Amino acid sequence: MTVSSERPGGYIRIVQTSDAAGRPDAREYGRVVPYEGLRSLTETVMDFLRPLSPRETDQPGVFWYADAARGSGWLRLEGFPKTNGDEVQQAVRTLAISEAIGTPEPVRQEVLSFGNALVPRTTNPYFKIVAGVVVLGVALFGLLRVLTMTGDDVARVVAGIVMIAVAIVSVLLIVQGLRRRSWWHRARAEARRQGLQPPDQIAFWN
Repeated sequence: MTVSSERPGGYIRIVQTSDAAGRPDAREYGRVVPYEGLRSLTETVMDFLRPLSPRETDQPGVFWYADAARGSGWLRLEGFPKTNGDEVQQAVRTLAISEAIGTPEPVRQEVLSFGNALVPRTTNPYFKIVAGVVVLGVALFGLLRVLTMTGDDVARVVAGIVMIAVAIVSVLLIVQGLRRRSWWHRARAEARRQGLQPPDQIAFWN
């Protein structure tokens, strides 16, 4: 199996050891995972892995899986860029923690195809809440100034619309933080209980 060197994707090698009824049934198959436009390769891989309930092994890039329709065994990521391999490892760990606490991750942020480091984002709910409150305060102050200012009516309308839009985005940010807060605390506690390295999705800052 080879993957194009122009925009390398990767290959998921799947080694089944038991069938859906739990009987021994050794077989091997796989799936080529290409880039899908501007979408992150990591997200494309996770779309395939999530239904298989993947679990980490002691080898990076190798996971146990359980497919209710076909069987169970293990799978290995091959030929993926290291960055994507690390991101998948983090995402699989987050899935396992979410299932352990019985709550799916709320307001999940997709991995960006051009690198998260280029866009200031955080999965910490308190940072979201604080940022939302601060920006909301600025937007409301700006809206108050617009309503009390005199002069060009068109400029006032445009400025007012901008301030309202910023306020709406701020409220959404606060709501996201509030929705995520309980899960974030429980996930961090579960990671500590299992002695796991906290994945980026529940890190204090990422």
